[in-house]
Amino acid sequence: MPPKRPGPIVENTVKRPRSQFPLNKAKASVPEQTVEVNTTGEATNELAEIHTLASLAVIGQRRKQYTREFKLATITYWRKYSISPPEGLGLSKYAVAKRLKISERMLGQWIKNEAVILAMKTKQKKATTGRIAQFPEMENHSHEKFLKLRETGVKIGWSWFEASYPERIQVDALGNKLYTGCQFSRPWFARFKQRKNISLRRITNKAQNVPADSESPIRVIIRQ
Repeated sequence: MPPKRPGPIVENTVKRPRSQFPLNKAKASVPEQTVEVNTTGEATNELAEIHTLASLAVIGQRRKQYTREFKLATITYWRKYSISPPEGLGLSKYAVAKRLKISERMLGQWIKNEAVILAMKTKQKKATTGRIAQFPEMENHSHEKFLKLRETGVKIGWSWFEASYPERIQVDALGNKLYTGCQFSRPWFARFKQRKNISLRRITNKAQNVPADSESPIRVIIRQ
């Protein structure tokens, strides 16, 4: 009996799941860069102080807003410990930024704009100067008069600033006030108070000094 001829080879057309296919190229695993943190010495103490300043940061809609003190402390820390050993630790910007939990790009911007940060006010977060005064001499003169009267205990309000410059105020036929020349208006007055850090509220200590004979009449009635 002659041997049987082998039949045609039939390929397996059943589709296998994608997860069963071997990968053609093995993905190279990138090791995570780590920074060794010195847990002792002066560097650790300064690092803790900077983290304390970071707790004062205001969380906005997009990112945190750090104070002037935190930015300057960060720059000082980087400048001190970026020096090569033995004077410093030889830390890079990346290492310092990771210790302080900020981005390397942010640290670079602070170092570049150090002069601008130094000119900022205490606890200021943005290097904005605000709207420039259109009549600075007039504002300085008004501010000096305001401080002198405030020292004498005189109550100063919006009407006092209006009376100081009556030539700037005109009244139309309907009796409405028109501020001309120096733009003496309430929006200007609000910006003026902000620029000069003026508060129209008088600061007193009357509430702190309570007379000895000011006993509550309710307590007197109850005791009787």
